[in-house]
Amino acid sequence: MMFSMKRRLFVAIVLLAIFSVSVYAQDGSARRGNFFFSGSYSRVFIPEDRPIQILPDLQILELNFAKIAVSYEMPLGPGRFTFGLETGFCSSYRFGEGRGGNFDFIPLNLIASYVFPLARVLYMGPSFKFGGLGMLGPEWSSMALMGGVRLEAELRTVNFPFGVFVAGGVDFFPNAIENGVVPVLDVGLRFPRGRLVMPERRERDEDAAIEASTDLELRLTTEPAAKLALSQSFVFPFLQGESPFTRENNLSTVITAEVSPVSLNGIAELNLTPVAFFTVSGGGQAGSGWNIPIADGIGINRPENVNAARPRRAIIDGNGFDGLIWSTWGAGTLQFDLGAVVPGDWNHVLFQTRHEFRYSAYTRAGPGDSWIFENDDGENQNGWAYHATYIVGYHMPSSPVLSTVALMAELRRPLYNTEGGSFWGEYLGYWIFSSVFDFTITPRLSTTFALQMHTRRNHGTSNFDNAGYFYRDFALQDDGGWRRLMFHRAALVLRYKIR
Repeated sequence: MMFSMKRRLFVAIVLLAIFSVSVYAQDGSARRGNFFFSGSYSRVFIPEDRPIQILPDLQILELNFAKIAVSYEMPLGPGRFTFGLETGFCSSYRFGEGRGGNFDFIPLNLIASYVFPLARVLYMGPSFKFGGLGMLGPEWSSMALMGGVRLEAELRTVNFPFGVFVAGGVDFFPNAIENGVVPVLDVGLRFPRGRLVMPERRERDEDAAIEASTDLELRLTTEPAAKLALSQSFVFPFLQGESPFTRENNLSTVITAEVSPVSLNGIAELNLTPVAFFTVSGGGQAGSGWNIPIADGIGINRPENVNAARPRRAIIDGNGFDGLIWSTWGAGTLQFDLGAVVPGDWNHVLFQTRHEFRYSAYTRAGPGDSWIFENDDGENQNGWAYHATYIVGYHMPSSPVLSTVALMAELRRPLYNTEGGSFWGEYLGYWIFSSVFDFTITPRLSTTFALQMHTRRNHGTSNFDNAGYFYRDFALQDDGGWRRLMFHRAALVLRYKIR
């Protein structure tokens, strides 16, 4: 009886809170913003070997929600700010050892987001939530704190009665005993009350302090591989001074949506330039993928038969959208243009180097598991890696189309420290060397062409006959050096500046 009263009280509080937000959002006849109702589905990706330990005797193995929300959106700066309230329901869904019986899960969260118009019908930006997760059992009830961070994208138009959105990120449980951070994917529909208010079109203000641009990019390689990316960038003046080294100081953000034949990604990066020759950056990425007959988009890379003689055949164990692949990074970039020190059209010798530490993870992968993403070499693991890029180039002053030629070297060195990794040479960095040619065709259209070589670990004659085998079964050899240099690919990048 006591439990039934608690459940009714909790539901009543949820309904009262939603009603209060609705009344506030509908107040006033002249609206500059939008009032929305939304419905969505959330899938929480919980590793099978690392359940969420909310209580000492309650492990959550799987958690997916049907949710509703009310929110109000208003113009703010170059984007749109939204706040509101969200709730949902999940009943009797996979639990570990501990309390038995049927469970109901009811979240109640404050939500907020800030999205930028990448195009007239496409909006993207970060979203946040914080609140509580009500856990209701047959004879008990409990509440846990929860929050979340997402990168959200939405398609909307005044000619259609609702918008479609997708968001990927993480949910966190501050008071969880174990595994308090898990990836999550949301999809849903958002319905405006009355007529949808869209941002007004404005002519570009040449004197505006904030610079914004929208770019579309198509990447093609001979592997074969292809990827389409849509990016929105904003540049804000920040800590600017009078000297040549500080007059262009800025803070910029870039939000990107990517799609390839085997993957979807959302990326956000923040860049701070405190002095002309140095930039510090931080960002994150979340995505997932699927497999097709000619390419593997996602999955665990493992031996087909663990007990077979070595080298063992490898298989990719994965299904479409069976997990979330995410990463976060911090980086520093040094750059130099001789033409800025020695003025002259023919003096633009360019140098740039970027150094980055990146943590990447696949939610299905356990400790030591290798995984593949976007048809790469399948040697990724959950953990840190060091990335470095070195570029030396020359800006062509008199060419009508060819703008820059450059040599580029890229390094990726895993920091996994896998047991036995020295046998196959995990500690060796993987290098890509490129000859790069940039062409400016029109003020809006440009292209880059690159020829690339890359290094492979020296496994003797096995280097040329190891396709389909598990990479950890080949011993590193030093006959002629630890590495081989081989042709990698030709790459073409087409860029179009939408605005």
